[in-house]
This record gives sequence, C-alpha cells and structure tokens, in this order.
Amino acid sequence: YTHGFFIALAAAIAGGVLMSAVLVGRWGYTTARQGVEAEIRLGLGNVAAIIEGQVGADIRNTRSVLEQLAGLVAPMLARPDASRLGERLRLTAAVQPRYLQLRIVSSGGDVLATSAEGLPEPLNRVAVAYGLDGTAFVSEPFKSRAFGREVMTLAQPVTGPDGAVIAVITAVFDLQS
Repeated sequence: YTHGFFIALAAAIAGGVLMSAVLVGRWGYTTARQGVEAEIRLGLGNVAAIIEGQVGADIRNTRSVLEQLAGLVAPMLARPDASRLGERLRLTAAVQPRYLQLRIVSSGGDVLATSAEGLPEPLNRVAVAYGLDGTAFVSEPFKSRAFGREVMTLAQPVTGPDGAVIAVITAVFDLQS
C-alpha cells in the first residue's frame, strides 16, 4: 500500500510536470514563430522598398536615355534612312544591353528601324499610341515570350522642330539584369 501510493504520487507529479512542459513548449514555439514571422515581414518590406527604389531609378535613367536618343534621331527623320536609324539603335542597345529591343515607329504606325532584326517581341500598340499622343509611356512589368525574361515596354515621342510628334521610340527593357 505505501509503495503503490508513492508510485501513484510520482506518476501524478511526472504527468503534471510533463503537461506543464508541453504547454510551456507550445507557448514558446508559438511566440517565437510569431516573432520570426514579424522579423521576416519587416525584412522583406525593407528589401521591397530597396528594389522598388532601384527599379524606379532604372526607369528614370531609361526614360532619360530615350529622351536623349529621341533628340538625336529627330533630325535624321527629316530624310529617314532605315540603315542609319537602325545603326543608331543597335549602337544604343550595344552600349546598354538592358535594351533588348529598340524601334522607331513613324507617325503612321510603320516601323522605320529596329535594333533587332526579326522583331522578336510584338510591337506594343498602346505604347505607340501614347507616344503618338506626345506622352511618354511605361508599361507594367510582364514576362516576355520572345526573350523569356521579365521586361517593361517604354515609349518616348520624337518631336520635330515645330514640336509635333513625328515618330515614337519604343524599348523593351530587361528588368532581370
């Protein structure tokens, strides 16, 4: 009788201790998981802000280069020479490999020159329309079927000496490089 009582008491105490350990362990795990998740969310938010800033800077830089290119090709469009225009676009693409494809589109919608023969990425008609209206255009990022990369389409109007839009420069810009 006395040994059975002590065994029952020891089993009850061990069970209570074990149950307490399980409860404290579960509480500790849940609290730690919530803390780690909060730190991950905060860290990813910081990374997202940094990436967004870098992409924004890339877009501003790209638009600036397209504006400069539009100023350079505007005089060439008075007497369009597809080979000279194409060479200018190929040189620009060679200097900046993130330009996967550059095109000059006339005010009538015809492609006058391209940096890449075969035109792998279809012409973004919305970008051209914005450009012909005199407004620069930046698309949402999308996965290019032709290049297999995340890209954006940009368009920059080319104006003549009188300020009228005479053409549009479009660019397929690589976001993954």
